[in-house]
Amino acid sequence: FPSHDKLVEDFPLFPDLDSQEMGRVKIGEIIKRVIHASGESLSRFNTECICLNFTTQEVVATDSHRLAIVKDCLPHSPTIENEDNQLLVNKTAAKILTGVKGEVSIAKGKNHCIFSWDRITMLTRLVEGDFPKIYKAIPERFDFAIEVESLPLINTTKKAMKISRKGAAIEFKIDGEAMTVSATNPGLGEFRDDVKISNPLDVYCVFGINPTYLIDALKETGKTTKFEFVKEVLRPIKFTGDNPDFLSVIMPYVIDREFISIPVNEEV
Repeated sequence: FPSHDKLVEDFPLFPDLDSQEMGRVKIGEIIKRVIHASGESLSRFNTECICLNFTTQEVVATDSHRLAIVKDCLPHSPTIENEDNQLLVNKTAAKILTGVKGEVSIAKGKNHCIFSWDRITMLTRLVEGDFPKIYKAIPERFDFAIEVESLPLINTTKKAMKISRKGAAIEFKIDGEAMTVSATNPGLGEFRDDVKISNPLDVYCVFGINPTYLIDALKETGKTTKFEFVKEVLRPIKFTGDNPDFLSVIMPYVIDREFISIPVNEEV
């Protein structure tokens, strides 16, 4: 709507919509924790949005390569049909909400969502279409898990990023008591450093992962991060930690076709 040189009475009015209150929650703080995983372009599924699921009480974002979930953070709305309990909020509106610190009232209309806080009311049209079936991307069982301190791994990964080529995966090798982080650049040389594993295992594993994706997840898991693996190539890696309400899943890159080697006589 071109607003230049228009009279006040010509400016579009805020529509009077039938809506139903979904609850009040600090949605800005919640969206901040998952928005890094949302997509940048439209694809087969809607990934350029944030999913507010009032049935499972979760806020979810995914770009099909990674997934971030904050669990048990939304009020339950039993008065609304289950299929209507999932709100897909476009990314622009979600970014605005990340700047809101207090509680926000959320109401749903037929095709719109209304967010109200302080003396501000924001109306945004809901994204139409299907959100990915996220739990199909999470393996039902994992073969083994390791735990590392998040901050040392973040710092080591940032150092490796200075050596690696832009957009390139960084190699991570798990071998006994340490996780070796390495990166190679023909013009700059090689970086290699070890991060101690809290629960040493007789396991060998080599994988590549997008360093930005990893750091984003580590910042939300808490002081300690748990990596959970499946003994197959190209299977998602699950990240959890001290913050029990946060979960992330990231697809790795294949570095070693063997991927994981576990002694046959060891229980996993």
